[in-house]
Amino acid sequence: MMGSNCLVGDLAAIAKANEIASKYCMDTISLGGVVGLVMECFEKGLLSSRDTGGIEARFGDGEALVRLAELTGRREGFGDLMAEGSARLARRLGPEAERIAVHVKGKESPAHMPTSKAALGLIYAVNPRGPDHVSSEHDPAIADEPGEILKGLGLYEGGVPPEEMAPAKARFTAYTQRFVSALDSFSICQFCFHTWAMYNLVELLQVMKAATGWDYTMQEFMLLGERRVNLMRAFNAREGFSSKDDMLPERLFEDGLLDHGPGRGAQDRPPGLPALPGGVLPPERLGSRERQSNAGQTQGAGPGLGGGAPLAGPAGQGNGIRCRRGSLEATPPAIGRGS
Repeated sequence: MMGSNCLVGDLAAIAKANEIASKYCMDTISLGGVVGLVMECFEKGLLSSRDTGGIEARFGDGEALVRLAELTGRREGFGDLMAEGSARLARRLGPEAERIAVHVKGKESPAHMPTSKAALGLIYAVNPRGPDHVSSEHDPAIADEPGEILKGLGLYEGGVPPEEMAPAKARFTAYTQRFVSALDSFSICQFCFHTWAMYNLVELLQVMKAATGWDYTMQEFMLLGERRVNLMRAFNAREGFSSKDDMLPERLFEDGLLDHGPGRGAQDRPPGLPALPGGVLPPERLGSRERQSNAGQTQGAGPGLGGGAPLAGPAGQGNGIRCRRGSLEATPPAIGRGS
């Protein structure tokens, strides 16, 4: 993000900015996002070198990238404002800056664009901790027939292009979010045990049993991931977040991409997509493929896509917090031991 998002091609400057991020324990995605916002605000005249402490914060300037990263890590001068993140910085700069700041729930977006991967747009919107490209599987996994691990999670529908949204994508997002959530709960490396990784589900359960002594089934593993997602959403609800925060920034719907590749001019889906009941879209917002998929459907497209049931409290009792329709509270399909 500190290279491409800031249009910096100087590898030495990018490496130095990443070194600074590591030194001050800053996330490189968020830092690249806030530096990119500063550069765009500078070029649009919303900031001047007088604001930035004499730094000409223009896109492509590797020296400016390094200096801004250092100021942010040390919270010196203008860096003290940058250290608060894109959302708070934009709020200080005014409505025009707020419109161009790309974040959800105050967290900057990764480099994987929801304009090219529709399911990522959904997870970026509803994920409890904001946009995160490693909290679920990516769309190309079901562009053709799903792989064996996805089938083991109960996902059999494929043939959906990455840029298209469909009920199958909503199920895909819900199930793989639970799976990754459970992996994270056990601090299991995704590079070894993801849906595309080197080990399968049987080996995953064997490793867990060897480490913990617990004889987990895949259904129990998925329920664990679901509980963790619900706990994070319950925490967010307590802190004042609501379904209004489960939305992508308007800019993704209004501003086409400016690159020169095949995605030039691309925009995301219309506003309101994540909040629609059951993941079923009205016909005027669907392509022909999606209209056929939705024929006859009036509720959610499968487990976890509707109902609004209370989150489970101690001993299975409801705790009074209800998930909005479209959240991930229902039980996934039963998956046999060792499948």
